[in-house]
Amino acid sequence: MKYRTCQDAFNDGAQSRPSYPLRLGLYKLSESIRNLQSTRDEVIRISKVVKGTKSPSCLQHCTNEDKAVWLRKVPLFAAYDLGYEIIPALRALEFDGVLKSQSEAAALLVESAIPPAL
Repeated sequence: MKYRTCQDAFNDGAQSRPSYPLRLGLYKLSESIRNLQSTRDEVIRISKVVKGTKSPSCLQHCTNEDKAVWLRKVPLFAAYDLGYEIIPALRALEFDGVLKSQSEAAALLVESAIPPAL
């Protein structure tokens, strides 16, 4: 990833999404949840490898040698996904039968937790 900050990653994700608008939101939110859970599980596996309770061969997203590099990128991946996948998917829930006012309110609630760009 070429980002220096999470804000850069988020902005790139948010600016990239209009080129590929979502026609449905629920599947994208489900996919994002699975990706976040998979990332969480890998962090747990790394912790166990570092503690010596698991073999490095259990790692799925990185190798034992590059685990530190992979861990440093996790916040950037999450920030990008927030801008590219999660917030647009919340807005696209209207195409899954959610009232547009509710899907927009959910997206705005998440966006309100993001610090403004400097």
